[in-house]
Amino acid sequence: GAQDASDPASRRKPKSATLATQLNDALHSFLEMKGRMPHDINELATAKLVPAVPPPPPGRKYAIDAKSLEVLLVNQ
Repeated sequence: GAQDASDPASRRKPKSATLATQLNDALHSFLEMKGRMPHDINELATAKLVPAVPPPPPGRKYAIDAKSLEVLLVNQ
C-alpha cells in the first residue's frame, strides 16, 4: 500500500476523531500487535493504545464484536 503500516504516524487520526473511532483504531492496532482479541475494552488502555477508557453512559457497557471487529456500546 501507499502507507507504511509500521509507521504509527501514518495511522494517526486527527484529534477530532470520535471516541468510537479511537477505540476501534486501538482495537485494530491491538489485533495487529498481539494477534488476538483483547479480553475486554480496558486491555486497550493497558496496552497503551488509548490513554484511558472513558466510562460508558449510564446503563450501557462496552462490548467488542468479534465478527465486525468493532467496539460497541450495549445495554447492561
